[in-house]
Amino acid sequence: MGLALAVAATPASADPVTLPLRYVLANGTPGYSLVGSITYDSAIQGSNVHVGSSTDLTGLLAFSLTLSGPDVPGGTTSFALSDITGWFFTTDAGGNIVDINFFGGTNATTNCTLDGVDPFILHFDCNVGSAIANMRLVLSTPQVPSLEPAALALLALLVAAFAAAAARRRLR
Repeated sequence: MGLALAVAATPASADPVTLPLRYVLANGTPGYSLVGSITYDSAIQGSNVHVGSSTDLTGLLAFSLTLSGPDVPGGTTSFALSDITGWFFTTDAGGNIVDINFFGGTNATTNCTLDGVDPFILHFDCNVGSAIANMRLVLSTPQVPSLEPAALALLALLVAAFAAAAARRRLR
């Protein structure tokens, strides 16, 4: 799928790293929103790392996800670290995250469950007779600011005017 986020390799330490999580619908019923965050120990970062399993939370310090949508009892449900049994954190040779997934999550109040099914894909079921959605993780990367064409043209004119004024001063 080609989705990766660079993670700087650091020596073993206990510094926490927090990543915002935002998921989009991979397939299933439209109208769902899934957002949250994780905090993990930076000591697990590096090249070719695979940490965790469906029953292992090694390195995961905090976990929070909120699912909203039409088939969610009450319209919304949340999952915390105490609701899951395991996670995967995997990087490639370049230290890029190539999988983050969570397992065994059941919210006792709504009886909704989550389970990782593919890299970056979480499956949700709220006991409505069928799976409600598979959601795909979109890791955020810093955005480079850009100018609108009109603003860019104005900036170019200002730079040209400044250059022309400076050239005239040198000729005097």
